[in-house]
Amino acid sequence: MVVTNMFIFTPGSVRFEEDVYLYSMGSNATIRCIVANNTIWQHIIFQRQSITSNESTVLYDVRNASGTLTVDTQFNDDGYSVSHASESNNFIVTLAIDAVSCSDEGEYGCATEVNDFNVLKHDSTSVRLIGQWLNYK
Repeated sequence: MVVTNMFIFTPGSVRFEEDVYLYSMGSNATIRCIVANNTIWQHIIFQRQSITSNESTVLYDVRNASGTLTVDTQFNDDGYSVSHASESNNFIVTLAIDAVSCSDEGEYGCATEVNDFNVLKHDSTSVRLIGQWLNYK
């Protein structure tokens, strides 16, 4: 087992660092999905389900074919960037938001396929705004 930021990651697990990310409007945000202790994953998808528009957006889609990474989707827009890193036996996908807005609120999901695409492991988290009253019209 690996302990990271008070979470225990079992081999082959998929976890966000937080169950809920709380940010003030306009603050910088970092959301990390960790595929822990699994060097044989084949596919990872990181996506957002907006609560304001009910739209689902794939932010990152990467495939691992025998150690060769192929990024199919990498969402990069003004104020947003998505990147990945390998640390030990962990693969980490990071979404960075320069200034959190109402459209960033929602559910975020991360899933991986392993064992010749026969096993799907996933986790989800929420991003919520704090410290202000928001008026949706």
